[in-house]
Amino acid sequence: MSDTRATLPPRFVLPLLGLFVVLGVTLRLPGIGRSLGHDELYTIVIFASRSWLDILSGYDLPNNHIFHTLCLRGVQLLLGDAEWSQRLPALLAGLAAIPSLYWFARRLTGAPTVGLLAALLLAGHHLHIGFSQTSRGYTLLVLLLLLFAGLLWTGIARGLARGTERAGTKSRPSSREPDSALAAATSARPVDNAWVWLGVVITGSLATLTLPSAALLIGAGTVGALLLIRRGSVGSRRVALIPLALAMLVILVHTALIYLPLWEDLRAHAARFGEPLVFTGFAHFVSNVWTTIGPPRLAWLMHLFTLWGLITLEGARRGSGLFLGALIGLPLILNLALGTQAESRLYVFLVPFSLVAIAAGAESLRLLLLRNTTGLARWASALPILAVLASFYHEAATPMETGYRDAGRFVTQQTSPGDLVIVPYIMDLVIGYYSDGATVERLRSIPESGIDRVLFLHRPGTPRFSLDDLMLSSNFTTEEADHLDTYAHLTLPSQAFVQVDRFGPTAIHTMQTSPVAIDLGDLTLDDAWNLYYVQNPTTAKLAITPNQRLRLDPAGGAAVLHSRRRVRFSGNGLAVLALNRRGEGYASLYEVIDGEPQAVQMVTPLAAPAIHVVDGARVHADVALAPVVSGREYGLFLTAHGVVEAGNWQLSFLPYREPEP
Repeated sequence: MSDTRATLPPRFVLPLLGLFVVLGVTLRLPGIGRSLGHDELYTIVIFASRSWLDILSGYDLPNNHIFHTLCLRGVQLLLGDAEWSQRLPALLAGLAAIPSLYWFARRLTGAPTVGLLAALLLAGHHLHIGFSQTSRGYTLLVLLLLLFAGLLWTGIARGLARGTERAGTKSRPSSREPDSALAAATSARPVDNAWVWLGVVITGSLATLTLPSAALLIGAGTVGALLLIRRGSVGSRRVALIPLALAMLVILVHTALIYLPLWEDLRAHAARFGEPLVFTGFAHFVSNVWTTIGPPRLAWLMHLFTLWGLITLEGARRGSGLFLGALIGLPLILNLALGTQAESRLYVFLVPFSLVAIAAGAESLRLLLLRNTTGLARWASALPILAVLASFYHEAATPMETGYRDAGRFVTQQTSPGDLVIVPYIMDLVIGYYSDGATVERLRSIPESGIDRVLFLHRPGTPRFSLDDLMLSSNFTTEEADHLDTYAHLTLPSQAFVQVDRFGPTAIHTMQTSPVAIDLGDLTLDDAWNLYYVQNPTTAKLAITPNQRLRLDPAGGAAVLHSRRRVRFSGNGLAVLALNRRGEGYASLYEVIDGEPQAVQMVTPLAAPAIHVVDGARVHADVALAPVVSGREYGLFLTAHGVVEAGNWQLSFLPYREPEP
């Protein structure tokens, strides 16, 4: 895929490639020091803080992109925990992918112009830029799979070329040989190819260590390599096939050693975060993926360029179009075989390979126009390149500052014991990080100090994070929901709140009314409770400890207590229950419906538990809230699955009130 009349002078290649890397730096550096996000901090706090071995074995959530987490751990030890340093592995991997894509495209197509155009497109690709500015493992995955694919192609090409030499056809490859067997491959020593296959093993193993989904592209590359080998002469097949089989075997064994012990976690995550993928929905799935990872405009034209690029590349360098097509298309087909699909943006590892196909199509059209035009009309040969650039162009934008860092400082500096801070799920992790744990400290104080003020941190207009859609952790789960009701969504009337402060999109509101303490009598007296249910009635015991805590021993079974005294709230609002608890169990409200008590599933202000140790025992500061309705009857219940002690009961009511006109 070259034309001697239109070959780019070699002296321009490295300066242009360097210029594209500088462009990549310019587009990726802004916002690198912004507040860390939810997913970033989950990786940092939950996984990167562990020991090296625990990072390898921990897969509580798919946030642990293991190899990236190991890199992150190393950066923390060397450079500290500033926002920019914790994003450094992703940034460096994103920048390194730009020259790596040039190397891959140049080796595959033989055309430096294709490699340069693909590198330029990756430097400005919106999705790749976003992941380069985020402390996750996706850009590392892209880099490793690029290197894997390039080394795999090189290893196969050299193996086929060497096999042809041994068969006595050194002067000219067989017509069945891929023309991709470069001159360098023909003259390469055996030891050179050994290093290439070692590189295949290392990059493939590290890619699956970063994300198990790398196996999709590794499998696709293996199929593409086998198709190339099949096209080779009989003598060359064995030379190329043996190292391929050994390399894939090592990668497979390595991947199995890492992920087989985590198999149940992987299945659970696929069920929770993935979506079923069936044949009838495959076309829609492919469309969503290419819409997400493709250009922001003229997508239909780029699809034609991709197809044309694969066809012309296969015609110009037999086998290269087939190999590239396998890398682009087979991962999605393999996904169909698995029956599960992920978010479309997570297929970002397909981006560089699609860019090579588009660049190859544009270059082929450019050369075609150049050969068939003269004079001023030759300027028309630039149209395919301009169309590609126009298709992928987008205005550079600095990532949004969420305001989490300043909101966390607000909690640290402007709240005190007695302030209940309520933060939606996963946002609470970030605010807790930036407040140095002050959110949990405030929660821990509530059972003893009571509630002076209730603060809601949220992001207005953002699903799951706004007052009208506030996602919080449930204080217990139910069999009816198969215990999958871990989170609940509150819909709170925004007019009942007043803003205290705001940091970018993050707002802090409090209610128009002050908390009202509800008197349910002395709950440390055993006659204040009714033993509503007990599994072992003859051996279960209810008692009061010397330090005035209620003690329920279900004697190896389960037991439920109901408060005898009930309450009717004077209006609609929020009920907040707080207590200190030791042992296995939970407390909540019950509502009387048609004369029968029904458990009320409440939500917790934070997902993180507030625990402290007293006299060697773990004490939980349990705080939960739920909307209540005026005139209905409510009481308290305590469920025990083992010995439970509970004290410092607090029940507060926060009525909704319209703001003053």
